[in-house]
Amino acid sequence: LVSRLIGTRLPGPGSVWFGQEVEFLAPIRAGDQVEASVTVTHVSRATGVVVLATEVRRLPGTPVLRGRAKVRVPRFIPQARRSMQLSEMVAIVTGSSKGLGAVIARTLARNGLRVVINYAQDGVAAEQVASEILKLGGKTIAVQADLADAGQVRRLFEGAVAAFGKVDVVVNNATPPIRPKPLLETTQEDLGALLDVYVKGSLELVRLAVPGMRGRKFGRIVNVLTSYLSEVPPNL
Repeated sequence: LVSRLIGTRLPGPGSVWFGQEVEFLAPIRAGDQVEASVTVTHVSRATGVVVLATEVRRLPGTPVLRGRAKVRVPRFIPQARRSMQLSEMVAIVTGSSKGLGAVIARTLARNGLRVVINYAQDGVAAEQVASEILKLGGKTIAVQADLADAGQVRRLFEGAVAAFGKVDVVVNNATPPIRPKPLLETTQEDLGALLDVYVKGSLELVRLAVPGMRGRKFGRIVNVLTSYLSEVPPNL
């Protein structure tokens, strides 16, 4: 609730929420109605930072959360160009033939975005997701591209531009197969497969998309990772 309020209302689209202190005062249970509010307590025009008091109340008025948020406002983006209608946006969602990526692609399409579905191998699954989006009245294409290959990343981007004219949103969601190994059996090649997709592939797609975003003074980049990568290696 607080994130939505900051991102859509105060300060609004384009703001970067980079700090939050929070105190949980009471539990929230299924069926409770809650209301979130933010209040500006400090503005630094030199740094573009706004400090907000954040609060969530369980109606009719019991506080359940209080805190303080720090938000950076991108002053270089003219106010009139900070937002774009969802129906105008074009999104590439990598690794979207199944799993979380497919859910993201369907959700964006349901909200009016034109969506480019990306897959590395399973074209049947990708076409199934595309068919579901088309049945909902959405606009979509499916493009095969292995993000570990810079040439295929470019083909993915150029396919999106050829179909829809631009790219406004990039969701880097693709992941190579994760094969658990004991730490001492893990090789550089094992890590290389992850780096090729997560880092190199994502960087290449962002590098291609950002010039157009800058030109239109609008763009969104979302990087999705798995918590599996931050856990203790199995059989350490």
